[in-house]
Amino acid sequence: MKTVLKISILSLLFLCSLLFFWKPASDIIVIKPVDWQQKYKDEVLSPAKGFGATALAKEFLRKERGKISLKEFVLVEMGDHHITTSSKEWLRWIQQRKDTNTFLPGRIIFLSAKKSPFTEILSIPSGYLEVKAEKGSYFLHFYKLQEEDLRRYNVPSRLRFPFRNLSYIFWGLFIVFLLPDILKKKKYDAFLSCSAVTGVKVGIWIFWGSLFVIATPYVYDIPRNAPPFIFIGGFLFLTCLVIFTMFGYQAVFAFNLLKGKDQWAHWVYDDENWQETTKQEFMIAKGEKAGLFYFITILFVSIGGGFILLLDDAPAMPMFLVFLAILTVLVFFAFVMPRLQFAKKMRQTAEFYVGPKGLYFCGIIHSWTLAGARLEKVSQAKKPYPMITFAYSYWMMAGRVLFFFRNTAVVRIPVPPGKEEDAKALVKKFKTALSNARI
Repeated sequence: MKTVLKISILSLLFLCSLLFFWKPASDIIVIKPVDWQQKYKDEVLSPAKGFGATALAKEFLRKERGKISLKEFVLVEMGDHHITTSSKEWLRWIQQRKDTNTFLPGRIIFLSAKKSPFTEILSIPSGYLEVKAEKGSYFLHFYKLQEEDLRRYNVPSRLRFPFRNLSYIFWGLFIVFLLPDILKKKKYDAFLSCSAVTGVKVGIWIFWGSLFVIATPYVYDIPRNAPPFIFIGGFLFLTCLVIFTMFGYQAVFAFNLLKGKDQWAHWVYDDENWQETTKQEFMIAKGEKAGLFYFITILFVSIGGGFILLLDDAPAMPMFLVFLAILTVLVFFAFVMPRLQFAKKMRQTAEFYVGPKGLYFCGIIHSWTLAGARLEKVSQAKKPYPMITFAYSYWMMAGRVLFFFRNTAVVRIPVPPGKEEDAKALVKKFKTALSNARI
């Protein structure tokens, strides 16, 4: 329970830090001080000559309304989008801008509309604000930026992403929770290091990740025609339910088995014997995977070469490159993966637990009582090293029509020196159980 709680906290902190790091602001406004006298001069008294449809339209409107006074010009420009205030906060803000020489006509000022005194102008998306002072008025043109406009304007990051400080807090808490596991020397725990517990941990990450994906369009105000976040999140949620079902069952089984419930045997391997056995097992696994790799390589090269020789067209080379990419993946599983597993086994504590429902071997759980699985055969061999072989099958599906078939897994368990008679008794016990009924 402690491990589940810790993984949940870590995944939540990590995902929240990502969620808030890129969340954009929804309340950025642009404010420009207005010099009406200069604007009146440029557009009415002595307008500059322009070209194109926009210039013609402006000239037509200017002639239509004739020469108007400055006051009339201001009223026409502001129209109904006009807010008047005498707030001391606005006057104080304007004075601060004037003191820093940033209150200049036409200069863009980015602000967060949720901060006082700017909340006054949230009632309309754009317009003019008249701030009355003792010796006249200040006029400001304002408009609210839409999300798509944030990329076009050089909005400061602290305004564009106002939740980044919160994201940094989540990052800090994530590191604080993670550091103890990194710094302190871990004690070996057969249960916590097993594959079932690792699967449950992955399921927890996927669970919170699915909620993160589902929440994304609501947090970021993404429109409905955006990518199907809810569908993807729902698929991930169903995936984590399957993972919890499979690995949760295995985790309960492993916990009971390691505690001694329905335990038929428990062997601990000494380092010298284990390393020698691991080397022999590595040679067997390498030979098995290499043979399969060479067969598939010859098949792929033949087919890919045939594409190039027989099909003298554009798709031939891309298809051959796809085959080469698949071969690269096969090289990893045929040559790199066995070496990584070999290095891991050489470092770990080797233990073997077995019961009527499954076995635990070097952190890997094999259970043949999960839905559709069954134990097929248990045998003993002396070459290439003394071992017990467990063969169990489970349902798999493949093909476009979902063809179901049984796949067989074989687990080789080395027999430590001095445990030969125990191994014989264990095999006999399983054979008796198999002859009576399916375990």
